[in-house]
Amino acid sequence: MITRNDIYDYAERKVNTESRPVYCSSRYEPIPEHFPACFMYEIGKTDIRESVNLAFTEYVKEVSWEVQVFANNFDDAITEANGIMDDVETAFRDMKFLETFCSEMTNGDPSIYRIVARFERTICGADEIEEE
Repeated sequence: MITRNDIYDYAERKVNTESRPVYCSSRYEPIPEHFPACFMYEIGKTDIRESVNLAFTEYVKEVSWEVQVFANNFDDAITEANGIMDDVETAFRDMKFLETFCSEMTNGDPSIYRIVARFERTICGADEIEEE
């Protein structure tokens, strides 16, 4: 079964590249110390239930993730943050997540641009993340 660490590790590898280093964290930090930053964490409760599928029992887990991207590039923070969010969306799509929300959010510091997105997926016992 796919774990929380599998999801975070896969997305972090797609977002934090040599050509564009991004500070990534699996917990929310209200005021990032490093820019650009990407916080990816599981939200809400996961619903684990048993369902009978033909002749065997399969475990099903509903997972929801929130991703927050912060940028403060004075030249073009919007372009920088949108580029990072594009990589995040691609990574979560590759893992078969459905994007349920994505929006620019207000931030206490107007020099910092912030985008928030949410993703959902149902994971079954035999699911795996396909590596490229």
